[in-house]
Amino acid sequence: MNNLDQRIAMYVKHGYHVTERTEHSAQLVKPKKFSFFWATAWFLCFGVGILVYLFYYWSKRDQVVYLQDNSPSVAKSKGGTGVSLGKLLAVCVALLTLLGCSGLFLVTIALAIS
Repeated sequence: MNNLDQRIAMYVKHGYHVTERTEHSAQLVKPKKFSFFWATAWFLCFGVGILVYLFYYWSKRDQVVYLQDNSPSVAKSKGGTGVSLGKLLAVCVALLTLLGCSGLFLVTIALAIS
């Protein structure tokens, strides 16, 4: 088993799956996961918080890793969210303000944890 195979095996253990593979490189993807815990927690914020979580979930992207055999480094792309956290936070605050739910603190904590 060469170095590339070992690195692929390590990522597969962490939830990634191989989408492309050549002799000297590989591309792996880790799909985003829906958290029923956070969806329920946000729903308990007067029922409106679920919209905040759904917006956050829909804006997330799958994590993609590109590995090369001759390179010790890993190039990651398309990780995190599709929109900036600042814009997401602004939308969440506006939504919560319009609906009368003062949950800015909860929004900030949830974004920091995720």
